[in-house]
Amino acid sequence: MMKKFIKTALCVMSAIMLFAGCGNSTKGNDGYVLKINDEEVSKGEFMVYLNEARLNFESVGGSDIWETDFEGMTAEDVAKNSAINALELVKVSNQKANELGVSLTEDEISSAKSEAEKSFETLGEYAENNGITLEDVENTMIDQTLYSKVYNSVTSSFEVSEADFNAYYESVKGDLQNYYKKYTIKSIFVSDKVKAEEVISKYNSGTDFDTLFDEYEEQEGMINQSETTYKGTLESLFGVEFDVQAGQISSALDGGDGYYIIKVENIEESTEEELKSMAEQMYTENAKQQLFTDEYKKWSENVKIEKNDEILNQIKVNQ
Repeated sequence: MMKKFIKTALCVMSAIMLFAGCGNSTKGNDGYVLKINDEEVSKGEFMVYLNEARLNFESVGGSDIWETDFEGMTAEDVAKNSAINALELVKVSNQKANELGVSLTEDEISSAKSEAEKSFETLGEYAENNGITLEDVENTMIDQTLYSKVYNSVTSSFEVSEADFNAYYESVKGDLQNYYKKYTIKSIFVSDKVKAEEVISKYNSGTDFDTLFDEYEEQEGMINQSETTYKGTLESLFGVEFDVQAGQISSALDGGDGYYIIKVENIEESTEEELKSMAEQMYTENAKQQLFTDEYKKWSENVKIEKNDEILNQIKVNQ
């Protein structure tokens, strides 16, 4: 839950960060990384957000992304700024909770703490190496739960306009038909490209795909069975256009952790009803996000952010 939330916060903040208040810097060493309207953010809490920014970066550009220059900024500095932006979004929004009449129940706080325990366990050595405590994760999870209620309170008045939605649907229908084309597939995973080419060569020479799975599949516990996914999902995973026809296999697809050979068993179009349902979800989500963005821009006009450079500059993304 926490990973999904922070990733969403990073995405929302990217749409509104241009309107955020400017941050001042301090050379003090008072144990906090940031102050957002005088509310202190501890190093441990900051590291929780920075870890998710790190994972998001690496999911897009792999581990080599940290060598990338972003218009004069290092990838590490960009990741730190992403974490700061997400924290600003949550803290400023939550500072409006009382004004909006929003608060957490005891059950919601208890549930947030239970989720925090699970998340803390998954952090493992990262938590130990970066001074993250269970209390840091609990505070983060409670903050995120409150933010979700603030977001829902602000956007609860939204109602779908049938005319606007129909116009939106017609504008995206073609893209949705392509993205949500259903593929029934089987796959084989191998660790290097040489083995992947061996699989492809043997298949093209007449060896059955199921036999090749038994011989080459390297993922422990993987079962040889069909699964259904979308064309767009496959293209997002592998970063290439996926145009394999039914009954054919793909080339060796680089998944970052190794290579995949995919056999397409069947291709089916999504129904009009399915496409409209997915389009309505997207339309509603985008409209609510815009509604919240407009409100947040007002809140953030006078935000005061203080960065503790002495601590912030010592923080490393990978440690």
